Amino acid sequence: MYEIASLPKPKNSKQHNPNPKKETTFVWFLVACVCVLVYAGVSEFEKFTKIDENGKVQLTEKRLEKLHKDTLKLQNAEQYVLIALESGYYPCFTCKDTTAIWLYQNEVWRYGVTINGKEMRYPKSTFKNLVYLVEFKGNLQQCLVEERKKIVIYPLLPENLKRSAEKRLGRPPANPYDH
Repeated sequence: MYEIASLPKPKNSKQHNPNPKKETTFVWFLVACVCVLVYAGVSEFEKFTKIDENGKVQLTEKRLEKLHKDTLKLQNAEQYVLIALESGYYPCFTCKDTTAIWLYQNEVWRYGVTINGKEMRYPKSTFKNLVYLVEFKGNLQQCLVEERKKIVIYPLLPENLKRSAEKRLGRPPANPYDH
C-alpha cells in the first residue's frame, strides 16, 4: 500500500494559537503594567510644582488653593460635646470592666474638636441618642486647649461624682485618651 509522508512545516510559519483569549489577556496585562509604571514615574513633586517663566520652581495653582483652604479650616475649628439625648446605656471606652455605661439625659459622652463641622465629623446616621453641641469656636490650637481642659476636669463633674466609687471615670466614656 501507499504511505503518505507528512511534509515538514516551514520554519517561519506561525502556528495556530489554540487559545487566543490567553494572548489578549497577556497584552492587556502588559498595557496595564506600562500605565502603572508611567504613573508611578510622576513624582508628587512633579504633580505639585511647575517651572515659571524665569525658570524657578513654583507650587501649582491647585496646590496653592489647597494650602489656602487648609489654613482657613485650621482657623475655624470648634470644640464640641456629645451629650446623651435620653437616659440609657451608651458605649464606654474608659470603663474598667464593662463596655457600656448608663448615662442620664444631658450627661457628657464625649468631648471633641473638628475643623470640618458637625456634618463631616458625624454623618446624620452616626448617633441616634446623642446631641452635638458646640462649646467653643476658635483656631485649632485654642479648641484643642478647651477640649483638653474639659477631658482632664471630667472626673470632678457632678454627673461622675454621683456614681458609686467603683464606677467613677477618669475621662468621659468616649474619650479613652486625653486628646
